[in-house]
Amino acid sequence: MKHLINKVTIFSNFIMGIVLVLSYACQIIEIQSYKIIFMVLVPLTCFYLLILFYEHKNNFLIGLFFLCNFVFIYSRLYISILKKQSLRGMFFAPYVFSDHTYYRIIETLNFNIFGIICGILLYKFYFKKKILKKRKKSLLKIFIVQKYFIYLSFFIGLLYCYLSYKISNIVNSFGYISRFNGVAAEYFGTVRSLILFISMYFFMASVFVLSSTKLTKKKQTILLIIFIFSAFCQNLSGGRGMTISSIFFALWILYFFYDYKLNFSKLFVLGIFLVSLTFYLASRRSIEHVQNFKIVKFEKIISFLEEQGSSVSLLGYYYDYPTLKVQYKPLIFSFILGGTEKIFCKFTGTEYNPKRSFYTGERMSSIVNNKLYLSGAGTGGNYLVDMYDLGGNIGVMILSATLILFLYYVQDVYKYMSLLKKSFVLYFIYEMFILPRSHYLAIGITGSIFIIILLALVNITNRRQKNK
Repeated sequence: MKHLINKVTIFSNFIMGIVLVLSYACQIIEIQSYKIIFMVLVPLTCFYLLILFYEHKNNFLIGLFFLCNFVFIYSRLYISILKKQSLRGMFFAPYVFSDHTYYRIIETLNFNIFGIICGILLYKFYFKKKILKKRKKSLLKIFIVQKYFIYLSFFIGLLYCYLSYKISNIVNSFGYISRFNGVAAEYFGTVRSLILFISMYFFMASVFVLSSTKLTKKKQTILLIIFIFSAFCQNLSGGRGMTISSIFFALWILYFFYDYKLNFSKLFVLGIFLVSLTFYLASRRSIEHVQNFKIVKFEKIISFLEEQGSSVSLLGYYYDYPTLKVQYKPLIFSFILGGTEKIFCKFTGTEYNPKRSFYTGERMSSIVNNKLYLSGAGTGGNYLVDMYDLGGNIGVMILSATLILFLYYVQDVYKYMSLLKKSFVLYFIYEMFILPRSHYLAIGITGSIFIIILLALVNITNRRQKNK
């Protein structure tokens, strides 16, 4: 029965995808019909991915991809369709899309879903059998972290710590936190703001360093408490989505690496905590006038999903301002340079230009609403926006399939990697998929310096123990 459900689900997805591509190529249906395809494809895809989780419990990378896609891309749009509404406003911006733009966004998201299904099919029926076994050894070389890179990162990390100490304001000058800058300094104080900033990376570092060690159940519980506490601390600066994503990631690691069991009582307590934290952050934002959010009522928990729509919003910008996007070249992994540029400008005294194309997804928002962007509330995008920037809807489909294949490859060779390589790959995946909005990425990339330092120390310690 399970296999039958599996086959029916993926067959339905594939047929809907074929209809989508043919209708797009031949223009045989009106654009409103994409809404129906979207309504069918999203639940089918989610259901199929859940089946994959059940069959392959170590499929954590696909899980992160699934969470990112549904919560940060599809949730708001899907809910607005269920309510029979158009996308009435922007995420952080008072801008309203036309109905035509609304349906074009749905069209692009349909291609993203179909690309995911194509990637899964290619892996299961071709790459897994014919290519993967022959390429394991050569593929491992891609993830080798050279010792010189570690030493250089260690030096940069020390420099960054020095700058953070000398220029305390740098703590609150990255992306999303810059919106919270004035209140954080007044409400928490400079030292506490620094503690909040560092706690963001203590959470991630704990996950990656401990991901390959053996833990007792008591230590697992302690680790879970640390995760939740760290997630709570880091999100006092404003991010509810990052809180839930971070805790989900922690639970995923604990479950699949350590077989940590969560019973109903634990899940109930965790759920109460997440709901309470969401309401607290919403009310704090409203009271301090930090963000233009209204206080979330208890009976409207679903409103959290409606607020996640940065990629959808940015795609709307692309459609409504086609002449502006030509000024900026697509840089798929451009966020790698994001955090380091601000540090460099602080250290050298040079002027920082927010309109440079060093931040994935923020190129368009900085032009369309530059004042809003400079205040720290710029609309962020993610890899989906760069896919569209590179090749339109067909590019979204092909690159989505490629990303799924990449995740499968990484997962299949993951067990052959060392602790250092595993941690590095996990961090890369976490940055790319769990934190899709670029104002989070602007914060997160700076944290990679701290994590690389920690990984380097762990690597050195392990070598010394082996030598003894």
